[in-house]
Amino acid sequence: MLLFCELTHCLGAPHRGYLNYILFNQCHRKIAVDVNLQEITKDNWVDMIDLEIATEQEKYVALPSEAIAASKFYDYYVNRGVYLGDKPIGFIQYHRNYNDGKYNEIFIDQLLIDVSVQEQGY
Repeated sequence: MLLFCELTHCLGAPHRGYLNYILFNQCHRKIAVDVNLQEITKDNWVDMIDLEIATEQEKYVALPSEAIAASKFYDYYVNRGVYLGDKPIGFIQYHRNYNDGKYNEIFIDQLLIDVSVQEQGY
């Protein structure tokens, strides 16, 4: 069960941002999991394209290929790969609230976790 999620670096920072999750397992021992966000680059974009979701989820979230393509026309979108260590497990697309001048407010436009790791607490 996910009990705590702390974003320790600004999502928009040029360096890797880390999400530190503390999970409790069956014995109520804390388990630290290295889930981190990485910029989409020419070296990892195929990892994002290879992510899959269940067919019934397709009406709720765009595929990473569609979201990355849209971001080329809307420069305010920020795309990041969600990684468990160095394994790609998801994709997030977000943008800051520039319209209302609330730059610390973030809107998540797309978020998906690969079907192979869904229901595992990520």
